[in-house]
Amino acid sequence: MGPEKISGILNFVYWLGKRAIIKDEEITTIRKFLNEFSDVQVEEQAKLQVNTKVRIKQGVMMNYQGLLIELYGNRARVRIDSMGLSLNAQFDKRNLELLPG
Repeated sequence: MGPEKISGILNFVYWLGKRAIIKDEEITTIRKFLNEFSDVQVEEQAKLQVNTKVRIKQGVMMNYQGLLIELYGNRARVRIDSMGLSLNAQFDKRNLELLPG
């Protein structure tokens, strides 16, 4: 029986191409988190890699595009070339969108 025929299931969770098993205590933790915070959004993390093109999603530099030059923890350094200048700035990785090509 495929997942589209099982009532109450929106999607299966996969890890490395295989169906993942989520422990009951992890599900309980997720439910507590969702009950505690009201504006929770689930977003797929872009596969950010050095030398890829990105767009800044919000803030003063919103919609600027640049080249990802360094990753460390939750931060990223982006080179933005504009108006004949090259600016290197740090951003939270969640504020970056991977651009195609």
